[in-house]
Amino acid sequence: MKNAGAKGHVTIVSCGIGEDCISPAVRKAVESAELLYGSSRLLPLFPGFKGERKVLAAETQEYVNAIVKTEVDRNVSIAVLTTGDALFFGLARRFAELLPHERLTIIPNVSSAQAFFAKLKQPWESAHFFIAQGRDAIIPWREILNEKCAVICCNAIHPPCRIAAELLEKWPHAASRLAAFGENIGLENERIEIGSLESISVMESAGNSLLALLPHGTEEGVSPGLPLGLPDSFFLHEKEDEISGSELRALAISKLRIGPGVIWDIGSGGASLGLEACALCPELQLYVIEERKDYAARIRHNAERLSINENRIVISESEEEIRILPKPRAVFVGNSVREVAKIIEESYKKLLPGGVIVACAESMENRVALDETLKFACAEVISISASKVVRHSGGADRRMMRQEKPFELYVYGKSFE
Repeated sequence: MKNAGAKGHVTIVSCGIGEDCISPAVRKAVESAELLYGSSRLLPLFPGFKGERKVLAAETQEYVNAIVKTEVDRNVSIAVLTTGDALFFGLARRFAELLPHERLTIIPNVSSAQAFFAKLKQPWESAHFFIAQGRDAIIPWREILNEKCAVICCNAIHPPCRIAAELLEKWPHAASRLAAFGENIGLENERIEIGSLESISVMESAGNSLLALLPHGTEEGVSPGLPLGLPDSFFLHEKEDEISGSELRALAISKLRIGPGVIWDIGSGGASLGLEACALCPELQLYVIEERKDYAARIRHNAERLSINENRIVISESEEEIRILPKPRAVFVGNSVREVAKIIEESYKKLLPGGVIVACAESMENRVALDETLKFACAEVISISASKVVRHSGGADRRMMRQEKPFELYVYGKSFE
């Protein structure tokens, strides 16, 4: 805290969950500032402050931008009060993005989540956190329910009861999952409820609260599992060849080695492979190139079913846009691409070192073209011919083997050198 109070310096003061969390050293850092920002609830916690006070109406990025733009240039020392811990879904992240390292001090404190788990007498080092943002926020239900311990930061639009109900709507088998919610942690009107997810779904709760799904036993049944090789029926589509089949998706994704970054899905129709990859990896951004305009609405519908936020998907109609797309770590090229060799070569130019391209060939024309494309980078070619057992029209108990359309996967890799 040695720079707190210096001219042009900003000190972010995390106030924890109440007055008991504020140490003498924190008070000294605040009182050395010339300008103090805070909510109407936090400002009275520092009666000894003699400088100028300004009410911070909301802890939002817009307010941070305004403070940095209008106040820092005044060359005064500033202290900003925040609830909980400023780096736990708080304002400090934005200040750190806008200010030079040497002009910012962040004082940590107890977060509401830390206090919540202490009151539950539960460890929280393995907890995964999610935040419900905006009226139209998509809740990643599968990811939440697959976690051993998940915490959702709720708000007035998405209170714990509503989120619990939505989780059960998607996966009713989680009704007995042990859960808890806490509201107004550390305040006089604090409330904590523990019960099944089903019981919490009908409890009225405040928006400023946390919902926790706690570790559960195997007797409750399995979680939804990873969305890999989902049944074709999961995806909205009008024609059989509009989406990549489940076996193709599972194999191609395993070869693409997906991870944080960008994936392109080119000419595969409904982009089912790209969507499935994004559902498996929340840090993946999907760029779809599909010339058929009527597919876009179905792609977005299927993205919503997979709990993929719309801002993670960009849909283009022209293959010419490859030149302006961000560099990918993975590219999938579907069989409907006409000039497949050209697309592979253009994609390879922009592929990040260590990246992978997987191209699907069902037609003889594409097989011939791919056999002659980027031979130096082609790591393997996989030929797949599958058959499935289907019910025979002659009776419910009669079955037969149906031959699926064979395909080949061409796998191209780019070295780190």
